[in-house]
Amino acid sequence: MSYEGCFVPRYKRNQAPAGNAGHSIRQSVNVSALSNHSFGSAFDINYVDNQLGQTPALCGSRGSVRELVAAANRLKIFWGGHFNNPDGMHFEIS
Repeated sequence: MSYEGCFVPRYKRNQAPAGNAGHSIRQSVNVSALSNHSFGSAFDINYVDNQLGQTPALCGSRGSVRELVAAANRLKIFWGGHFNNPDGMHFEIS
């Protein structure tokens, strides 16, 4: 299993202020545009096998995180594999 991080101060996809390629200073005025990773309430695992927009790795396959989903849901941690645009590496507290 690989771990791609939890606390990563960044903007949500396509919501960074213009002009700095998403790398400008993060300000509280922009808090609604910040990713859950910015607050440590989201983490990504097994990125290589669970790319954004692709079908997440199936049970028994290398990198599969599906076996974790039921336990995570009981803890109110939601899996990005259920998103309309699947993000199988992503888990977040909501």
